[in-house]
Amino acid sequence: MKDAGIHCFVADQAMSILEGSLGMLPRRFLVDEERADQARRILFDAGLGDELRPARA
Repeated sequence: MKDAGIHCFVADQAMSILEGSLGMLPRRFLVDEERADQARRILFDAGLGDELRPARA
């Protein structure tokens, strides 16, 4: 996201403290709505497409 100039906020990042850093709880990446499609493509290209919720219509 940073390389694409997309500002994002990783929600639930502090949950790793509760889960013991196992990475089992999902994280939410919050981006500006205008950049959401581009951010989704970046995550998909990074191999995380199966982790994405369906896009809003």
